[in-house]
Amino acid sequence: REPLLARLSGEYFEQIDVEIRGRHPDQLFADRTAELVLGERLQLRDGPRLVGHDLPGLARHLERAGRDEEATRYLVLAGARAMQRSAFVEATALLSRGVEIVLRSPGEAWAVRREIELRAILGGALVASRGYAVPELEANGLRALELCRTLGEPPELFPVIFGLWVLHVVRGESLATTEGFADELCA
Repeated sequence: REPLLARLSGEYFEQIDVEIRGRHPDQLFADRTAELVLGERLQLRDGPRLVGHDLPGLARHLERAGRDEEATRYLVLAGARAMQRSAFVEATALLSRGVEIVLRSPGEAWAVRREIELRAILGGALVASRGYAVPELEANGLRALELCRTLGEPPELFPVIFGLWVLHVVRGESLATTEGFADELCA
């Protein structure tokens, strides 16, 4: 876990002075989670080769063609881009649609991996758009944690556990609950 923690904190906090101006801390965390999940830093101007394309439209066409794996990949990208634009409601809708598509393919190897990607980013979108009080935030995080544990220790594990820990701290829940997540973070 140390390499992931180092990546999360190392270069990220070196640039925090430049990036934090005018941005909410939840947005910074959501952006960093998206970067870790996608394995790359998305740029609005110079992003992946699909800048300018209608990613939700492409996803819709692929879904109608029965190509769910590809459709959900475009929804992950579209959701991450929406997060960068602070379009949290749009990101929530796109990522939730991706989760719905993935749930139609239980047992597929790609589906488990993609659901983790979608849910890891969706957690940040839910916090930014609806706050910590919404029940679907906890359900989303617990499902993401369950999926992460089935794969061992994917890169999304730390942000998922951290998100659940923050959720319980903000809600003022029992010390035992928050300490359980804190222990997992430090393990």
